[in-house]
Amino acid sequence: MISGNRSLADPHGSPWRKLAVAAVASVCALWVACDDITPIDPLTHGPVPEVCEPQATRDCYDGPADTEGVGSCQAGTQSCADHGRAWGACDGQVGPQPEDCETEADENCDGILTCGQTVLSLRVGVDQDEVAWDVGVDGDDNTYLTGYYRDPIDFGGGDLPTTTARRDVFVAKLSPEGDYAWSQGLYGDNHYTPRGLAVGPSGSVAVLASFSGTITIGSVT
Repeated sequence: MISGNRSLADPHGSPWRKLAVAAVASVCALWVACDDITPIDPLTHGPVPEVCEPQATRDCYDGPADTEGVGSCQAGTQSCADHGRAWGACDGQVGPQPEDCETEADENCDGILTCGQTVLSLRVGVDQDEVAWDVGVDGDDNTYLTGYYRDPIDFGGGDLPTTTARRDVFVAKLSPEGDYAWSQGLYGDNHYTPRGLAVGPSGSVAVLASFSGTITIGSVT
């Protein structure tokens, strides 16, 4: 408690100098003592309960769960505060980073060690010309292909039919693992040649092609 007694006056200076020094000392003592005050829960009006054992440690990781322990990604360590009411920061964790193609490390933690590494390869077709013309990928990493074929061709769902030895158009979808999803053939009595393919984020597909004669796609001829 700060007293207003003027007997604290400094005979050689301001009469409130010693009083000001006493006030500052009292505030500093109170500030240090704040560390020992128990936090109060505003809902229960009781002490905030402990959430962990003081100074205990645990593993932690803030990145996507499927990247922990893959490539350069690794968990860190959290320590419980001395008062036991909060966990500290996650120290030492390493999350996914942009891939650096000049190193052999897997910085983005996708399980592929280097840029340009072969992820998937497939072979389809028979003796005649089968040509892939364009490729696209949707937001879920499904792959879409278009091209032309002469003999029946099978992407995994059975042969796509053809009526002549001329060019017919195929469109096919494969899963991120390369598994068959669906395929479709556009065929007729003349040449049909794909020119391009576009894929939307949700998997909608547009194919640009040229043809001679007539062709029926759905209800349109």
